[in-house]
Amino acid sequence: MRANPSETNPILANRFKHILGKVVFIFSTLFFIMRFIGAFNEMETLPTLILCIPSLLLVVVGFKMYKRQQFMWWYIALGMLIIIVMRYYEHSLYNYFVELFS
Repeated sequence: MRANPSETNPILANRFKHILGKVVFIFSTLFFIMRFIGAFNEMETLPTLILCIPSLLLVVVGFKMYKRQQFMWWYIALGMLIIIVMRYYEHSLYNYFVELFS
């Protein structure tokens, strides 16, 4: 009797995918909240709100997946890529948008 590949490989397990999906969803939610609050405190409003858009998209899609309790690999991979790129280029993008809208 052959074993199910998702039972032998923890990377393919549904539980692992669900945990990674929740991590992407929670991190993007916290990043969106942090940026949204910063937009109305001491930071420039429009550039900060523009930087919120990728996180907002991840939150909306992640919320729908969270309600169904089914995360997809494309959401996890795209979410991690967006999070890494946004965190790496955050300051340079912010400065670019500040100069653009000044």
